[in-house]
Amino acid sequence: MGPVADRRPHRKQCSTAACDCHNRRTVSRTYQRFDRSGPRGAKSVLFGPNGRGIRGSQGNRAAPPRMARQGGAVFGRLGRKTLNHSKMNGDEFIRVASKWAANSAAGEASFRSAVSRAYYGAFHIGQKLLADLGFDIPAGANSHGLVRILLLESGHAEAVEAGRLLKDLHSDRIKADYRIDKGDAATQRAAQLAVETASDASRLLNSCAVEPARAQLKNGIKSYKTKLGANR
Repeated sequence: MGPVADRRPHRKQCSTAACDCHNRRTVSRTYQRFDRSGPRGAKSVLFGPNGRGIRGSQGNRAAPPRMARQGGAVFGRLGRKTLNHSKMNGDEFIRVASKWAANSAAGEASFRSAVSRAYYGAFHIGQKLLADLGFDIPAGANSHGLVRILLLESGHAEAVEAGRLLKDLHSDRIKADYRIDKGDAATQRAAQLAVETASDASRLLNSCAVEPARAQLKNGIKSYKTKLGANR
């Protein structure tokens, strides 16, 4: 039994939005590899929750021309729409969050928004790092879990720590954005802690963007993806 199946009993008991047990299965469920093989172009191999390849209408069929031209490895069932980056970057979000967190008279809405922006700042820095390494993250809700899992499973110490910080920030962001009846995410101190955590995550992720850490991180993620494929 693979690592994904081992987590199924936990899923029955877990209802926490920030828990990674579901996100880890999502990586296995949505991972596709496209190879330029056969006269009709790329073939898709869709890995199911148990790590096995799914055949039939979903798997091993010729990809549409746009998909075939892309080639390479992508995440997501469609593999087409991925996050694009403008000149805006995650550090800008963290800076805005820092300004809100520093203002003691800002009020609950600003403190909650600071927690949320701090998370998204760190998230976008992590996503861009992975994109620069050649790993595509699809736009949508699953992208949050995928970024964390790839960092956590990379085996690189600084990336793993950044993944843990992202997980903590995501949990705080859920409270700030959706649990408006809970006051623990509505204080100035909560906003300041979120900014500090996001800044630490940013520092760790930026350190992973330079050699030799960059190559080590890329190889670690490739090894994780290979392990996923070996369990099918």
